[in-house]
Amino acid sequence: MNLRFAVKIPVEFRRVGSKRWLMGYTEDMGSAGVLFRAGEWVQPSSKIEMIFRMPVREPCDLICKGVVLSVDMPAQAGLLPTIAATIEKYKFVRHR
Repeated sequence: MNLRFAVKIPVEFRRVGSKRWLMGYTEDMGSAGVLFRAGEWVQPSSKIEMIFRMPVREPCDLICKGVVLSVDMPAQAGLLPTIAATIEKYKFVRHR
């Protein structure tokens, strides 16, 4: 079972191999995946890297690799596309 949590935190993401990071924010997260909004998106099935700035007392980043499952374009103006991606590998990195 994959529990999902409504978490709104910044995310940086890019296609594996790209040097250009894109910005977004999460809608919800779980142990196996994440749903986030971003002004730019990548094609479904793309392998991506993600960095989440975790809102904890001792600052750290959650660095993940995954695959884009789907991209949903907004039905109304002013909303950002929604990207669903897996979380396949991850590690926590503390700020020093």
